[in-house]
Amino acid sequence: MSVLKNYTAPSGIEVETFGYEAESGNADLADLESRIDGNTAAAYCENPSFFGILDEHLVDVPSVCHRKGALAIVGFDPISLGGIKAPGEYGADIVIAEGQTISTEVNYGGPSLGIIGCRGENLIRQMPGRLIGMTTTVDGSQPAFSMVLQTREQHIRRERATSNICTNEALLAIGAAVYMSLMGPKGLRQLFETILTKTQYAMHELGSVSGLWAPRFTSPHYQDFVVNVNPGKGSAKALQKRLLSKGMQFGKNLSGFFPELGESLLIAVTELTSQESIDRLRIEIEAVLGS
Repeated sequence: MSVLKNYTAPSGIEVETFGYEAESGNADLADLESRIDGNTAAAYCENPSFFGILDEHLVDVPSVCHRKGALAIVGFDPISLGGIKAPGEYGADIVIAEGQTISTEVNYGGPSLGIIGCRGENLIRQMPGRLIGMTTTVDGSQPAFSMVLQTREQHIRRERATSNICTNEALLAIGAAVYMSLMGPKGLRQLFETILTKTQYAMHELGSVSGLWAPRFTSPHYQDFVVNVNPGKGSAKALQKRLLSKGMQFGKNLSGFFPELGESLLIAVTELTSQESIDRLRIEIEAVLGS
């Protein structure tokens, strides 16, 4: 949201947020619909959400937007598509994702691989970058590639250009293509189920700790979930500090971003998270909160 506002503020674009249900954490679609009017360009949502919630109601967002003449933009986790429906299947006009998890290792926050897709020729022609299509050689004997759906003005008229080529993104894209080809549909499904299972295990273990409320929301979760530190057990920041002294980094502090959630932290679980590390985390938190 912070980055989005930085981009849109100089252009005079107004960004509004719609709410979420306090108990389930699902998007409040009634609130979303009430905010869309004739001046609304698009609505954006994520599945899984920032809270890690798999929101089954988000499949209705595109229809809500289209009824009022707005576009629907959906952010997604590439690996999650091993188990949940792709946004394009329920009508999203534009889809975006961060492809780092399928392309490269984490290296001090980068490098990142932006993924974007859209439907309809009008939107496709406005996409940044070079669009490459498959064709054949003149005699039709060999496959060939060429630039498609682009006008010459994109490269000679700076103020109207949409091309936005970043250094070595092709290398990351190739890495993603290799990764996905090696995983295949069955491998991606298995990876999704592995992360889902570990998320459930982590929620169960942390939820058993006296002094924690985990997960904070009742909806199904994937990879991320919110943990609350109960009143009387100190702050989320203090818990993080105590655990860091034991060599453990514990979550992202949400207290300043979502004050309505109280002393809360966002926890992430991936395929690299071991059962032993989850068990150790539970034991250390029990020791800290019990002292």
